[in-house]
Amino acid sequence: VTIHFRPPGNKRTPADSLRDARMAYRWLVENGEQLQVDVDRIVVSGGSAGGHLSLALSTIELPGDPVIEHPPRGFVLFNPVIDLVDGWSAGRERCEKSGIDPVSFSPAHHVRSGLPPVLVLSGSKDALIPPNLIRAFQERMKKAGNRCEFIEYPEATHAFFNYGRNENR
Repeated sequence: VTIHFRPPGNKRTPADSLRDARMAYRWLVENGEQLQVDVDRIVVSGGSAGGHLSLALSTIELPGDPVIEHPPRGFVLFNPVIDLVDGWSAGRERCEKSGIDPVSFSPAHHVRSGLPPVLVLSGSKDALIPPNLIRAFQERMKKAGNRCEFIEYPEATHAFFNYGRNENR
């Protein structure tokens, strides 16, 4: 199942996007049998801001939003925006404009024991989320007793995995 962002507009906030992602994930779990999905084997994946929302399913709680009772079994994240404090400045600014403290919305700052395993694929030249931030997240995960693997693609920039990205350059 692939879930996409709603079109921008109507003063949507980053928290609204996370609520949407959480609602979509809960719907998938609730309808798993009908969809012939083994909900005990769901791995969530996303790239860039989608990577942020994917990981945030298990790391960030939103006031008034139901808890995810059936967490994913793991995550595969492509150059994820996991740190809005030291990483992606535009994301930090969007949070601040919406009245959200970037620390409260940054998965890298909400690591705790018991999180599902994470695989991060990112480029060595990613300017939005540099490899040192991924390594710091990986270290936090390991210190908390969680599994986190990082595959760093040499010379690759942000969103290097997007099909056709470099065709018209």
